[in-house]
Parts: sequence; structure tokens; C-alpha cells
Amino acid sequence: MEPAAFLQEVKTRIGGDIVDETMHGASMHDERGLPHLSLTYREVTIKLDFVIKEELVTTAYVTPPRYLSIRAWNFFDRILSKLFLLGWSKFPVGDENRFFLLNISDKDAAAYFTGERAEKIAALFPFVEIEQRERVYRCLKGVNIDSDYTPEQAVKDLDLFIDFVELTRTK
Repeated sequence: MEPAAFLQEVKTRIGGDIVDETMHGASMHDERGLPHLSLTYREVTIKLDFVIKEELVTTAYVTPPRYLSIRAWNFFDRILSKLFLLGWSKFPVGDENRFFLLNISDKDAAAYFTGERAEKIAALFPFVEIEQRERVYRCLKGVNIDSDYTPEQAVKDLDLFIDFVELTRTK
């Protein structure tokens, strides 16, 4: 399935508008030409956007209470951490070792990540990164829309992501 068709399937489930970047001069054979889906879902302005066919970014336009990144471990990050070149914090709930935190101390992470927030993050895995930045939350996932990642899964992930956003806004 192509990204445009995938987003159209998601749109039939949750609504929104498909924005075709090719109207602005980019080619569909160029990563800048991939369409995205914009909508208000559960009272949050959302953008679903393919960076490349295998990477889906979900952006929620909500101001987070703090900046941080939750990243999945990769080989390069593990090497940097062993050389003490990666200032990371362990995820403070349970014995989670699939991902780590950046831009937050261990003490602040323990106060910030409640069990409920941790459940939402763990349920979103596998992801590449979840960011809380100036005025947005972002979730970057590696996906295979030709086989195992379906529009239904994208909607499920969107609900989990918005649950996490709402938890950080209210508590």
C-alpha cells in the first residue's frame, strides 16, 4: 500500500483532510511530496505524516509541560552510552530497557512518569522516538504499511498517543 492510500484508509475511520504537498511543486517521488492527514481528533489538532514510506510521524499540537525525548535503544545509542557521550536517564517505571529518556534527570523522571503514563508509552512501542517539544508532542514510528501495520493499528496508536498527551496535561 502507498502512503496516500494508507492515509485515505485512516481518514475513512477518523475523518480529517488529506493535504497533498505536490500542489506546492514537490514531486510524489520525493519525500517532500508525501501527503499528510490533518484533523482535530478528541479535541486535539493532529497531523499524521509520512517522513518516508517506512516512517510515520504523529504530531499533536499541544504545549507539553516540559521538554523531553523518549527514544528506543539502537546500536549507536548503546555505544555512545558506554562511552559516556549520551546523557540519558533510565525509564523509571518497572525494569523497562527497550527505551530511555533524554533531557530529564532520573529524579524528575521518577516524579513525571506515573504508572499510567508508563503504560501508554509501553503500549506505543515499538517506536523510534516520542518527543515533547515547544508546543508539540511527536511520535515517530517505523512502520511497514505493506504488511503488518494497518490503518486500524494507526488509529489505535493515535488513541494511545492522545491518552498519553492528555495524561501529561492533566496531572
